[in-house]
Formats: sequence, structure tokens, C-alpha cells
Amino acid sequence: MSNVPVRLQLICDDAHDGTFNMAADEFLLRRQIQSKDPNVILRFYRFSEPTLTVGYGLWGLAVSKVDSGIPFVRRLTGGGIVSHGISDLTYSLIAPIAGNIPFEKVKDSYLLIHQQLSEAFRSLGIKTELFEKKCCAPGAAFFERRRGRNLFCFDSPVLHDVMLEGKKIAGAAQKRTQGYLLQQGSIAWKLLLEVCPPLSESVFFERFAQGIGDLFNLSREEVLLPAEELKNASATL
Repeated sequence: MSNVPVRLQLICDDAHDGTFNMAADEFLLRRQIQSKDPNVILRFYRFSEPTLTVGYGLWGLAVSKVDSGIPFVRRLTGGGIVSHGISDLTYSLIAPIAGNIPFEKVKDSYLLIHQQLSEAFRSLGIKTELFEKKCCAPGAAFFERRRGRNLFCFDSPVLHDVMLEGKKIAGAAQKRTQGYLLQQGSIAWKLLLEVCPPLSESVFFERFAQGIGDLFNLSREEVLLPAEELKNASATL
């Protein structure tokens, strides 16, 4: 048995194009699964140009209906379409489900993660709340959009999305496979700066990472995105 302690591995990444960002998240998820790695990964990143990410199951519909004039790329997670500006902050969370009972259900894990996100904002002086309209659960949003309603996630909050003054400022989507979950979340950072101009990105990273670490009872360490491994694996993604 390995004596290496399990950690929350924090990756504070740069801005990249949509293809790279989605490939990086998929690579990290695959690597965790293949190595049965018990560590939890939290990656922060941005998009280097305005980009649309499209939920996995919505790709065919989006390709036929969306004429945005900006690049769009398929996400590994579900949900609708997210419009990412260059100021928006994105995160991905990869974690083993086995042994983490509160994370066995999508709705419960979505709530727990967004509670920590909301607490991180509140610790910085931004009073947020979670959307509680129970008819709009995260897993049901995809089917609502397929019935012809708005395809864009930030236009219509669902259960446990993070709200600020009646506006959705953070949402997410999940994928679960082979005992691991991937949650990809988007934060409207520009809106937060309008409310709290001196908002520190690095302090937010620390507070949110601390909250996620507490959920899994893990201490955290900052690591780098394994760029060389990702480059070598990119041909298969």
C-alpha cells in the first residue's frame, strides 16, 4: 500500500482556446481513471477568446441551430450551451466517487460543491444564494432545452445554481464514469467585479480550494498542468 498522502491537487492554469481546455479536462479525467488515482483535482482556467461550450448530448442540436459567429466546442459534461467570455472564470473538479457517499448522487454533489462556492464568495464580502426552484433540477435542464426552450445555460438557472441579486453567476455540469466525476463550472467573474471591484482572484482560489478540501477531508497542494503528458496524449483525445 502506498504511503503517499491523498491530496486536493490545485491547478491554477492560464487562458487557452476551447479545444485545449476541453482536451485538458478530458485528459485529467482519463488519467485519474486509468491510474485509479485517489487524489482530487481542482483546475482553474480561462478561455483565450470568446467561446461557446456545448453539452455532450446537445451537440447535434446546437450545431444545427446555433449561428454565433464565435468558436464552439463540445464539452465532455452534459447540460446546455455556455458562453465563455475572456473575463469569465472556469473550473473543473475531478474526484473519485467511491467512498465519498455525499457525492454518489448528482443533485447532492452539485449542492455541496455550490455551497462551498457560495461560501467562498461570502468570505470575500459577496452575498450569494443558491437557486431553489425545485422544478428545475440540474439533470432535467437538458431535456427542457431539447424541447425547444433556451439552449443557453446562463439564461435559465436550475436548482442549486449560484445567484447574485437575482442573476445567475455560477453554474456547472457533470459527467460520471468508471467511479469518477468531472464537474465543469463557469463563473461570471466580470459581474462579481462590478459588485466587489477589489476582488482578489488568488484569494478566491484559496478559499474555494479550502472548501473543496474540507468536503473530502484533504489538505491541498498546488501542482502544474502536466503539459508534456497532455501534448503526448492529445492525438487520442
